[in-house]
Amino acid sequence: MNASVSRLLHKLLLVHVALLLFLTPLFLLPRLATYNPVIDSKKLIALFLLCSFFLFYCIRILVVGVPRFQVTLVNVSVGLLLVSVIIACVASGNVIYCFQEALISIFLLGLFFVLQPLLTGHREINKLQLVAILAAVLVSIYGLLQYFNLNVLASVFPYVRPSKESRNFILSTIGNPEYLGGYLAPFAVMLIPQLLAHRKVMARFIRALAFVLFAFVMLLTGARGAWLGMLGGALFVAYWIVRWKPLRISLRAGWLFVILGAIVVLLLVVFSFPNPINTRDARVMGRFKELTDPRSESIKQRILFYAICAEMIGDRPIVGFGEGMFQVNFYEYVKRLVEKDERAGMTLFAIDLENRVAEHAHNDYLQFWVERGSIGLFLFVLLLLAYFLAVNGQLRTAHCGSAVWLLQLSLSGAIVCLLISSTFSFPLHLPTRASLFWILLCMSVCLAFPASRNDATGRDACATNVGPRGDEA
Repeated sequence: MNASVSRLLHKLLLVHVALLLFLTPLFLLPRLATYNPVIDSKKLIALFLLCSFFLFYCIRILVVGVPRFQVTLVNVSVGLLLVSVIIACVASGNVIYCFQEALISIFLLGLFFVLQPLLTGHREINKLQLVAILAAVLVSIYGLLQYFNLNVLASVFPYVRPSKESRNFILSTIGNPEYLGGYLAPFAVMLIPQLLAHRKVMARFIRALAFVLFAFVMLLTGARGAWLGMLGGALFVAYWIVRWKPLRISLRAGWLFVILGAIVVLLLVVFSFPNPINTRDARVMGRFKELTDPRSESIKQRILFYAICAEMIGDRPIVGFGEGMFQVNFYEYVKRLVEKDERAGMTLFAIDLENRVAEHAHNDYLQFWVERGSIGLFLFVLLLLAYFLAVNGQLRTAHCGSAVWLLQLSLSGAIVCLLISSTFSFPLHLPTRASLFWILLCMSVCLAFPASRNDATGRDACATNVGPRGDEA
C-alpha cells in the first residue's frame, strides 16, 4: 500500500514541476488590476504550484520518510545561499516585506534540494526538458500572431504598449520584449546539441524548425542581452563538440547548421531595413548598434543603476539590504548621487527616468550583492564554480555522444546562456526564468552526480551512443 502511494506521490510531484515549467510562462489573469499584471500573474501561479508541491512533498515524507541527499559542494553552497537569503531578510529592518519578496526564491532553492531524489534517471529529465521546450514553442507562436496582427486574445489580454516601436508588438504571454527574448534564448541553445542526437530526418527537422522559430522571435524582440547570452551558450556547446575528436558532425548535420545560420542571417537583414515584408519597420541591426553609443537611453540608465548599486553595497556590504530593497531605496540613493555630482550628470540621468522607479538593477549579480550582501554573492559564485567543475568533470569523462552526455551539454549550455543574460538583465529575479534556471540547474546536477542512477561514465542502461559520424548508432 505504501509503495503504491509513494509511486503516486512521486508522479504527482513531477507533474507539479512539469506544470511549473509549462504554465508559468503561459499563465495570465485577464484584466488583472495591478501595477505589473503580467509579472504578478506569473508570481501567483508559481507560488500556487510551489506551495502545492511542498504540501504533497510533506505527505510523501510521512509515507516514505525523509530522503537522503548527496553531500556535494553544489548542495552545500545552495543550502548556505538559502540561509544567507533568510539572514538578509531578518537583518533588513523590513522583515515581512523582504520575506514576501524572497518567497519564490526561498521556494526555488528548496525545490532544488527536494527535486534531486525524485529524478531517478535521465529519461525523466528529458521529459521535463521537452515540456519546457513545448511551452517555449507556444509562447513563440503567440508572439508571432501578435506581431502580424493576428492576436486572437487581444480582447482578453489588452496590452498597453509604451510606444509604437516594432518590438513592442511582440510581447506574447511574457509581457515585455526583453523578457520574451531572454526567455527563448536558453531554449535555442538547448536545441543545438539535440540537432546531433537523432539521425531521423523528421526529428532533426522539428528541432531545426523550433530553433528558427525561437531565433526569429528573438530577432523581432530586439533583446540584445538575450542574443549575447545565446552566443555565449552556443560557444560553450561548440567548445565541447569540437573538443571531442571522436564526435564528428555528419555532413548532413553540418549542412543543417549552415542552413540554419543562413536563415537567421537572412531574417536579420530582412528585419533591419525597410521592405514589403518588414511591415512594422523593425531595425534589429540598429538595436545592436546602440550598444556602442554611451548616450543611448539603455546605457545611461544602466550607468545610473550601477552607480546606485555601488553606493548601496558600500553602505551594507556584508549581509545586504534584504530581498526587494533595491527598489525601496532607489530614489534615496538617486538623491544622494545627485547631491554628490557637481557637474549635474546624475541630475540629467535622474530627469531621464521621468519619475519611474527601477525595480531591478539590470544586473542580477549586482542586485544579489546589494540585497544579499557579499556573503550571498560569494555563495552564489561558489555554487556556480562547484557546478561547472562537476559538469566539466562529467563532460570530460562521460562517454562522448551518449544520450546523457548530449543532454548534459544541452542543459549546461542553457544555464550558461541564462547566466550571461543575467549580466545585462535580471532573469533570476523574475518568476518565469528563475523557475526555469533552478529546475534546469537541478536536472543538470542530477546528471553530474548520478550516484546509483547512472554510473560515472554517463552510460546508463538507457543511453544511446552517437556513432562516429554524429548520428545515433
